[in-house]
Amino acid sequence: MNPARIEREFPAPSYRGNQRAALRDVRRAFEAGNDVVLVRAPTGSGKSLLARAICGCARTVEEAEPEQATGAYYTTPQVSQLEDVAADPLLSDLQVIRGRETTPVSSPARRPRP
Repeated sequence: MNPARIEREFPAPSYRGNQRAALRDVRRAFEAGNDVVLVRAPTGSGKSLLARAICGCARTVEEAEPEQATGAYYTTPQVSQLEDVAADPLLSDLQVIRGRETTPVSSPARRPRP
């Protein structure tokens, strides 16, 4: 994780509302040594854009030692959120992977849900 990249990785041309302050707080939390940071903000406040900036700070393969994890994942249980992310041109570099009912990405040993 390289929190110094967080502002550069923010995908929008400008900030709205409290996004700049939230990004600053997230950066400080990671710089303080936290491995996990949770962001709680209202619907429509731009959390997906913050998440994209955070993902952009993940360790790359070139930066990592062989035993270190690389990359980042952004998850949501909300199907509508997936559609919003997939349709947002500012998040076009994110790959949307859907759950087992809508994509063959799931385990080949699928069983019907009870």
